[in-house]
Amino acid sequence: MNEEIIERLLIDKASGELPADASALLDAWLAREPDARAQARQIDETLRLAKLALAGPAETALLRPRFQPPAWFRRAALMAACFAAGLGLGLFLLRQPALAPPAASFAAASDAGFWSSSRLRASSSITGAPGAKFSAQGARLIWKSPVTRPQTETSS
Repeated sequence: MNEEIIERLLIDKASGELPADASALLDAWLAREPDARAQARQIDETLRLAKLALAGPAETALLRPRFQPPAWFRRAALMAACFAAGLGLGLFLLRQPALAPPAASFAAASDAGFWSSSRLRASSSITGAPGAKFSAQGARLIWKSPVTRPQTETSS
């Protein structure tokens, strides 16, 4: 057989391009010719190395770095979240509607002898001059003790 034809057939067989019936005939011929088998091994090895060279480096998947926050950062964030939750809960619980006390408690307080500056101004009998009304411009309030009624002093 012609060397050039044998070489082309061996290259086609090694690259997988030889039809099945032609490949069977070539295998039968290679079984009888030991020199042709050595040439077929050289062509197979050459094509394998050429495929490796042309394939280039295998693509490796790039790993994305994972950000791991430091442990102190996580603890600080948890403490801030707990503080915010406690503050929100505390403000929520403190926001109860202000209820006006019943009028009966005012009467009981005045009956018990409690005093206030507004009640003192409204009362007609102030210590000092009997029957004198309290006026904000001319009077000065003197308070000696938290348990006694304040005294007024009028300035002339």
